Amino acid sequence: LHAESFTPQKIAMYQKQGIPPQIALQSYRESWWFLVRAERLDGPAPKTEMKINTNGILQAVKEEDLAKFKSATFEDQLITAWPMVVQNVAQKSGRVGINFLSPTDPGKYKFTVIVKSQDFLGADQEFDVTGTVIDGTGITRKPKEKKEAGDKKNKEEEKEEKDGKKEEPAAKKE
Repeated sequence: LHAESFTPQKIAMYQKQGIPPQIALQSYRESWWFLVRAERLDGPAPKTEMKINTNGILQAVKEEDLAKFKSATFEDQLITAWPMVVQNVAQKSGRVGINFLSPTDPGKYKFTVIVKSQDFLGADQEFDVTGTVIDGTGITRKPKEKKEAGDKKNKEEEKEEKDGKKEEPAAKKE
């Protein structure tokens, strides 16, 4: 939706410069960030010790600046910052899976997701998702059942059996 306001101006600019709009819009890139924070709703905030990997670019950060991050409260810490690049100016919607580690203490949490555009001012959005984090120590997973070589069925065969339309294979001609 945000691209609708600037796309006609971009196309007009490309045409004025003699650049075919189809070619120019192929190089279109737009960056978005999904920032996630958590707030504990049913008890005290978990005590966390922020671990900052100071290898690479963070070697240049002063220790007093790192101390500010380490002293941040749980609610002020980011759980993740997940990037996304839109490469199609006509794209109106999309699906994003955001991977992050859940808080270590079980309980009910409000996860605040902030969607920020790296390219456009005022296009940011924020919403909350409530969820329950459970203690994973008592959970065991069932092992996956292994099918015997003769038991393998493809999805089409399973659907046909379910619908009652299973056809027997034709007899071989000799």
